[in-house]
Amino acid sequence: MEEKRKVVQRQGKDSIEEDDPEKYRQALRNTLTKLFADVEMKKKKLEERDQSERKRQKEQEGAEQDKVKRQKEWKQDWDAKRNDRVDSWRTFQQKGKKRKMSGGLKPPKLKQEKRL
Repeated sequence: MEEKRKVVQRQGKDSIEEDDPEKYRQALRNTLTKLFADVEMKKKKLEERDQSERKRQKEQEGAEQDKVKRQKEWKQDWDAKRNDRVDSWRTFQQKGKKRKMSGGLKPPKLKQEKRL
């Protein structure tokens, strides 16, 4: 209202619309309605943001739990199959000692280069 009063005084008028009590109440009501609507919108935005943050955290926690569970299962499988791996390696080593390679290693055959 102060700004309106200054503008009106510069224009050379005496009073503004809000000087009338009925118009003042109406302007006050409109202003308060707008303020309450703005506050309500801000509350809704904060609630939505908070809700999305909680949802994201739940999803992240679920993903972390799944990851831990998969790692635990993998480790159990790895430990359970350890004897199979050790036995396989031992049989491989025993077979390797019995069998000897004759002639050693051979280098690969050379292929001639073709030019166009």
